[in-house]
Amino acid sequence: MASKKSKYLFFWLPYDVKYSYETFLTAFYLSVKRFPGNDAIHIGHEQLFKDVPSHIPEDWLAGYNSSLPDNEELRNLDKIIWSSEVFAKLEDKLQSKNLVWEHILTKEYEPLVDKFDAEIARIKKEKDIKAIILWSNCPSVKKVASAHQIPVIHNELGPLREPTYLPTCYFDFSGVNGNTEAANRFERYEGKGENFAHFGRLALLSLFLKDVKPIRKFDEFDIGLPLQVEDDSNIIAYSNGFDNSELIDYAKSKSNSVLVRKHPYGRVDYKDIESGAEKLSPQEFIALCKEVLTINSSVGFEALLWGKPGKVLGDSPFSYINYESKNYMSALRFALLNYLTPFDFLFNIEYYDWRITMPDENSIAEKHLFHYLNQKHGWNRENIDFYKIPVELEKILFRNLNLQFVENEKNLTVKVDALKKELTQYK
Repeated sequence: MASKKSKYLFFWLPYDVKYSYETFLTAFYLSVKRFPGNDAIHIGHEQLFKDVPSHIPEDWLAGYNSSLPDNEELRNLDKIIWSSEVFAKLEDKLQSKNLVWEHILTKEYEPLVDKFDAEIARIKKEKDIKAIILWSNCPSVKKVASAHQIPVIHNELGPLREPTYLPTCYFDFSGVNGNTEAANRFERYEGKGENFAHFGRLALLSLFLKDVKPIRKFDEFDIGLPLQVEDDSNIIAYSNGFDNSELIDYAKSKSNSVLVRKHPYGRVDYKDIESGAEKLSPQEFIALCKEVLTINSSVGFEALLWGKPGKVLGDSPFSYINYESKNYMSALRFALLNYLTPFDFLFNIEYYDWRITMPDENSIAEKHLFHYLNQKHGWNRENIDFYKIPVELEKILFRNLNLQFVENEKNLTVKVDALKKELTQYK
């Protein structure tokens, strides 16, 4: 009897999340371009598998170093089409699609459990399933996967992104954004033969930072509030009851010196927003604030990387990092080298095959670290001494900061000279 083909099963929620079937389109198209078609099965709504919509520009995925799939690639996928009918009763009960999504993200939904279980049983008659891949939490899928002893991989774009940083992504067997494995993994790992303790914060900042710009203003506000998109899953499902308004009220009960920054894609203009704050880069915003307070914005994690207190009020994979704790540095290092994954490994089948073998934490950190080092500096195990890497990274950081200040001063001098010439015309 011939052995069954083993495949990864992508489950794209067949529901118009945020009132649109295009919510997961970027991730779906990236998976089509990156993951071998012969090794994947996709479950999703028929809208997902249609030809690329005409309103999407050709360079839509250029920021991810990818192109759009052609329509033939979409047609040739091994796909299973679901309607959204399975969610009809839940929508009748809750009315709001965002409330339906919150339920799906955080609770088991029996009709979905039953339908997915039947689908898995049918697939397994013909194929083995290596793992199920999700782009958002779904307890119903996890319940079925557990019963069939199939691992579930949760992916999402990470908190460090281009052009400022080396790009990262999430790879989590428990959840994404909320209900993650980060804290438990760190607790199991802490103090058990860590090989990377000589990597301090400045070395790690140097490793991840790509776009170095001089910052001239510091600590002008007690608290910084990076607001979030109102209908993002982080707010809908993992905010611990906070929304942007409550965050503002809470912060202002602590201090009168609060800098509020609207999210670039935020839909509400809160009266407390500081005019011009939205033009600040996250790094400029962090520098201006003595402390960053957030529901679960990635800016809170960036603050920790920059050596500022970043307090998270909602559920977050980084809630376990306490700036005031003695293990702050080891917790931050674990998040950067172990928990977060290089973006290049997103939908990389060789990496996924390796991770489902459950390698040890030092092996994971080493693989990630040397990928970043090679990507940024061309370093590998043969051409640099492992124990000298942090020192070399810190030297590069300070050199780049000095170069940027010199370049900035030159630009200012040129502008001043131009203004002087302009003024002489009026004498």
